[in-house]
Amino acid sequence: NASAKEIAAAVNAVSNETGVQATARTMATLSGLSTDDGVVSFNLNGTAVSASIADKDDLTNLADAINAQASKTGVIAQLSVEKDSIELLAEDGRNIEITGFNHSATSTTVTTSMRVQGKNADGDAAGLAVVLRDTN
Repeated sequence: NASAKEIAAAVNAVSNETGVQATARTMATLSGLSTDDGVVSFNLNGTAVSASIADKDDLTNLADAINAQASKTGVIAQLSVEKDSIELLAEDGRNIEITGFNHSATSTTVTTSMRVQGKNADGDAAGLAVVLRDTN
């Protein structure tokens, strides 16, 4: 499937013929980290992101770690007022791809998860949320 960035580029490539122009941006929310006290890591658009989390309801360090890689990933993070969720934004419409989710506290008795919810142009939840799980 084409990214919103690629679709907008295709529309704009023929805008002189159609009179139609497009812009794109991609948004998602990270929330619901299930386990305290450990290191959360994953790849964001192919770039490693890692942060120490002491309290699952304070994702400040994770937002900072995402923003530290923004020049490589094209994704910026904005921490919610409550600090328990992060809004991800790719201003150019590129996909936001998260792979390899891991939490250092995961064991044979503890499974850690985090929720990812896509958003529409108005910033409302769109589609089904995905739950990232580290079952180690």
